[in-house]
Amino acid sequence: MEDINIYKKIFEMSPEAIVLLDTKGNVIEVNGRLYDWLGYKPEEVINKNIISLPYLPVHSKAEAIKNLGLRVLGKEVKPYQLDFIDKNNKNRTGLITATLIKDSLGKIIYDLILISDITNDENCKLKIKKDLDQQELISLVAIKLNSEKDFDLALNEAVEIIGKHINVSRVYIFEDSKDSNYTSNTHEWNNIGVKSQKENLQNIDYKIIPSWKELVYGNGVLVNENTEKLPSDLKKILSQKEIKSILVFPLRKDEKPFGFIGFDETRKARNWTMFEIELLRTLSNIIASAYAKEEYEKALKEKIDELEKMNRLMVGRELKMAELKNQIKDGANQ
Repeated sequence: MEDINIYKKIFEMSPEAIVLLDTKGNVIEVNGRLYDWLGYKPEEVINKNIISLPYLPVHSKAEAIKNLGLRVLGKEVKPYQLDFIDKNNKNRTGLITATLIKDSLGKIIYDLILISDITNDENCKLKIKKDLDQQELISLVAIKLNSEKDFDLALNEAVEIIGKHINVSRVYIFEDSKDSNYTSNTHEWNNIGVKSQKENLQNIDYKIIPSWKELVYGNGVLVNENTEKLPSDLKKILSQKEIKSILVFPLRKDEKPFGFIGFDETRKARNWTMFEIELLRTLSNIIASAYAKEEYEKALKEKIDELEKMNRLMVGRELKMAELKNQIKDGANQ
């Protein structure tokens, strides 16, 4: 299925239940949160059509089918409530927000459904907006990285989209050298009034920041609300950049870190909420997956180019052999 692995990253990290449908209403994938909430295992749901889903009463099935049809036709469908029945036959209420996923040609391939448990939610309106904004952000970044032909441009646009959404001072990506001894700032977005640091952060020797790898790569995340409390090697370099709070996630390919994505706050100390941390962790995983996809496609293109070159050489050699044989034959006939 087209690039479904990118969306699996969303499923694995999302705090909400997620269901991926095709345009006919068949369930392609679900995450573990659905089981946590309703008690149905993925194998009890995947490959079933909406009409056969065990956790939807009849009136909810009709509503879900109707709204899927409207979305596929290009109609706007605002977040709406659905009634659910869990495996213990208890009634539940879910808030449905959905986004169509399109390929690079604009063809609809999936319908991404996020289900928020609002059974006992007194802050329903706030949660509607937050969940909708989160899903739109995740989908926008995933689509941008998946459809843009210029990967560097896509990354620049992705960090800008993320930075504006969470209203942080700076968002950046660093890539490590092949020997993993140095790291360089390759992509950066800065909020209004925040100075760019990209040119000053090239080929940084990890020896001058020995704590960094342990805190980021070793722990899997660096969450800091006050950089004055960091180890002295990090506090020194971050204070020079006027960074007051920082959040960093490693970027990994095949479980091996190759760089990191970071979020700086230079205006004031920032208390990173769990919602922000999990959202940015999800986006970091999507970006890491995009890197892996780009590397694979480059390697595949190089292999195809190499095979085409060999084929041209072989064809040229055969033509020369044929020409030589004809010359010999003509010489023998004279």
